[in-house]
Amino acid sequence: MTIRVAAVQYYHRELRSFEDFVAQLTGYVSTGADYGAKIVLLPELFTFQLLSLSPGLSSQESITPFIEYSSQVRPILERLSKEKRVVIVGGSWPVYENGKRLNVSEVFFPNGERFIQPKLHATPYERNSWSIQGGDSIGTFDVDGVRCGVAICYDIEFPEVARTLTDHGAEIIFVPFWTELPYGARRVRYCAQGAAVSNQCYVVTAGNTGTLPSVAAAQLNYSQNGVFTPLDHGFPRDGIAAELDPNIESVLICDLRIDLLRKHREEGAVTLLKDRRLDLFKVESKAQVVSRK
Repeated sequence: MTIRVAAVQYYHRELRSFEDFVAQLTGYVSTGADYGAKIVLLPELFTFQLLSLSPGLSSQESITPFIEYSSQVRPILERLSKEKRVVIVGGSWPVYENGKRLNVSEVFFPNGERFIQPKLHATPYERNSWSIQGGDSIGTFDVDGVRCGVAICYDIEFPEVARTLTDHGAEIIFVPFWTELPYGARRVRYCAQGAAVSNQCYVVTAGNTGTLPSVAAAQLNYSQNGVFTPLDHGFPRDGIAAELDPNIESVLICDLRIDLLRKHREEGAVTLLKDRRLDLFKVESKAQVVSRK
C-alpha cells in the first residue's frame, strides 16, 4: 500500500491583490493534485504573505489583520479540497478563539469535513509579539486507512509530541514549519528525522522561502522540505526518502510505502515501538485527544 504526498515549499513574494494570493495557492494545490498526491501539505503561517497588502505594520500591530486575512483563506482551501479531490493539510494560521490567540493547522477533506490541530508550544516570538498561547488538544486523522498527525514547527522539537501521536496510531506526521535562518530550519529537520527513526514513522516537512521586505518579521525565510523515514531494510540508507534544494520555490512529491512501514514495525531489524520499557518509562499526556476516522 502506497500513499503519495506533496509538500509545498511556499515562495513568499509581494502581492498586488488578494486574487494574486489565490492564484498562487491554487497553483500549488493543483500541482500536487496533478501529480497524483492524496495529501498536500502547506507550511506554517503561509498566509503571512497577505500582510504585504498592508505594508508598514509593526510585528505587534500585524496580528489583528493577520487573523482577519487568514480567515478568508479557509473557504478557498475547502473549495480546492473538493475540486481537486485531495486532502489539504493547511499549514497553519492564527485564530482568536474563546479569548485566546492560537496557531492552528486545519486539515480539509474532499467531503467537506475538517480536522483542527493547534500548535501546542508557542515560540518566544509568538508569545512576545502576538500573545499566542499553546493549545491543549492533540489528535490524529485517517486518510484511506492511514493514520496521520500534525506537529506544527516547534512541536516536532519536543519528543513527547511525536511519541503521543505515535501512541495514537500515527504512521505519518506532517510538520508545517516557518523558519528565518538555516539553523532554525536544520533544527526542525534534525528533530523530524529523529522522530521518524525513534517512532518508526514517516515525517513530512514543508516550509516557506522568499522575502517580504515590507512586512516586519518576514524579511527572511529559509526552508528545505523533506520526507524522512525509519532506518532499516528497504528504506533509504540515510533515512531521507525525498528532499528539495533549499530556498527554492517548488513542490516535493513522494510515495510513502505504508506496507513496508507496518512490516518494519512488526519485524524489522529493530522493533522500537514493541520493545519499549513501559514498566520503566511512559509518556503521559493531559492533552485532550481528538481523532477523526
